[in-house]
Amino acid sequence: ISEIEKLIADVPSKIDQIRLWTDFALKSYIKKSEELFNKIVNHHIKPLTSKIPKENYSDRVQALIYSAPALFLYSNRELSWLDDLLKINRNFLDQAIARVCNFILKKSHPDEPYKGDDHTFEINFEETKNILSLLSRTSTDSVIVYTIQKVINSISSPKTLISKQQKTELTE
Repeated sequence: ISEIEKLIADVPSKIDQIRLWTDFALKSYIKKSEELFNKIVNHHIKPLTSKIPKENYSDRVQALIYSAPALFLYSNRELSWLDDLLKINRNFLDQAIARVCNFILKKSHPDEPYKGDDHTFEINFEETKNILSLLSRTSTDSVIVYTIQKVINSISSPKTLISKQQKTELTE
């Protein structure tokens, strides 16, 4: 990782550095390399995003939206980091939430094409609850409708990972 650190540090744009680290972190998370994922977020993504001045809101917004899935997973699904985006613009918050929901559904990078059935996803009960919690913070109808359709298709699928009891709990 030290060679990668040197190479990324040479990239002049902090936004590009955050993108590279986020890509690396999400791939580590997907490969179940939790220690590496945590190290990348804690030692690279969080410090880089915090170094972007609040006055430079365009770069700050880009960084927070792009790194949203990694920040969400790192913070144990705690959402206070989203408040930065909410203070700037509600639409930016909704974009970040959409990226996180996409990552949870696809279990792949939000910008990568999905290789499976684009109508159903293998999501478990906790992931479904996380998605619903995130959606409660958004106000963009298209994000809500698109994501809820994917969740409904997924939990209605014969391959669902969610029990009947859990489905009942989700509808209450």
